[in-house]
Amino acid sequence: MELTDVRRLTGPNYLLDRAGAAAEIVWESGDSLDVDNILDQLKTRLEELLAAVDWDMEEIVTRTYPGGGSVYMSAPIDALYSATSLIEAAYDLWLDGVQGVPSGVLEKLKTEIEEERHPGLLRLRDAAREKALAFLSDDDEVSIGLGQGRILWDVKDIPVADDAAWDTASNIPVALVTGTNGKSTTVRLACAIAAKAGHTVASSSSDYVRVGDITLDEGDYSGPGGARMALRDPRADMAILETARGGLMRRGLPVTGAQACLITNVSADHLGEYGITDVPSLADAKFMLAKATDPQGRLVLNYDDPELVARAKNFDGQITWYGLSMTDALVEQCQSRGDHAAFVKDGVMMIMTGHEPEAVLAIEDFPISMGGAAKFNISNGLGAMALTSALGIGNGAMAS
Repeated sequence: MELTDVRRLTGPNYLLDRAGAAAEIVWESGDSLDVDNILDQLKTRLEELLAAVDWDMEEIVTRTYPGGGSVYMSAPIDALYSATSLIEAAYDLWLDGVQGVPSGVLEKLKTEIEEERHPGLLRLRDAAREKALAFLSDDDEVSIGLGQGRILWDVKDIPVADDAAWDTASNIPVALVTGTNGKSTTVRLACAIAAKAGHTVASSSSDYVRVGDITLDEGDYSGPGGARMALRDPRADMAILETARGGLMRRGLPVTGAQACLITNVSADHLGEYGITDVPSLADAKFMLAKATDPQGRLVLNYDDPELVARAKNFDGQITWYGLSMTDALVEQCQSRGDHAAFVKDGVMMIMTGHEPEAVLAIEDFPISMGGAAKFNISNGLGAMALTSALGIGNGAMAS
């Protein structure tokens, strides 16, 4: 048995709606273990430690899967490294059969928590929340607002909350894109549409971080680091971010309050990482984007994917559907419910935003559709249309 993947969760995540820490416990698949009992015991030890360090308000959630189990714990954002130490300490105490909390262990944990504490960071975050402004923090920098309206400080030089220049801070529209296939293509198409509409778009993907036509850096930036780089660029008036499953499981959501979040599809890919061992669990991981969607925003889902259709039933917000299999009857149902939709009718890519469907572009005029043969790219195009529509971009930019 081994404790692995002990990690900070810097935002809402797979099992919790707030930041914290997580770890995986793994063992050989042939071992006969009472998994639920092991996790219950570990949770009890962790609860003892939380009480000992006066973190009584934190939440602990466990989950089992073939060959292992997960432990997730909420924690203050200025104590996430300490939170990982608490999980490790709880595991060691349980594994060694130590009863109670030894004074040496407790003193070490309290010292680590005190050294990491940053009350000013918490006050700045709380003030940003009160003003409905985005708040991003990492080991080096802290920012309020996004894009053209962001204010950025070195983490060691953040101001007293009352002294921040709140009147100059603002947010920009943000969209997140995840899924097994088509993420990067959908992001690129959506960025092209937004650029046609006159926006300077910051984007992050598995290939690069860009602002407008300028590449800031190349590489896999589909995680939270790439998202922060894009969101903090002062030239951007809109952001469209590829959000890969690995980053979501490793750190949680990079940002919340997004105007639109899109999930392309779910299929078996990289199963086994972070306890995601089957397609339903993978779908749950990707559906984390529902937590990132602003209550007034839209969750954009591929109707061709049954896992997404099933999970949509438990989503209380506004949905935009897109897909190749959307029939006239289904479009009418969406229209009657007030849902938006992007679909194909008589060889034409269509968009509906609560009124009568409108033609956008003939498939034969959509170059990457290969004359209609590349069905996956038609789907990606519909997704980009649905996403940019949710961002308030009109049909003219989509067609051009």
